[in-house]
Amino acid sequence: MSSTIDKPTEIMAYATSGREFEVMRELSYLGVDYWPGRKIEFERRGKSRIAEPFEYAALPNYLRISAPWHLISAVMDIRHLSRTIKFLGAGDLKEWAKFQD
Repeated sequence: MSSTIDKPTEIMAYATSGREFEVMRELSYLGVDYWPGRKIEFERRGKSRIAEPFEYAALPNYLRISAPWHLISAVMDIRHLSRTIKFLGAGDLKEWAKFQD
């Protein structure tokens, strides 16, 4: 018998610009699942004639987090993560699945 307590809470959270990867590291320390949405772009920087890969967030400043209800408070205490979050409902999760594909 499955309980709603056993299901993770799906949220969308806002991270400080440029600090998404620090927040992701803290989430992994807590053992919380998240979707980072990383993209790789090739850029030429400086005098280099060869384009090198650089990693960026696909949705700048946003992370989808899947956390057990008892860890939500710990997630909200992560530095560089806004306390303003959006809880994702069933319709949001369907749209999110389309976006991830």
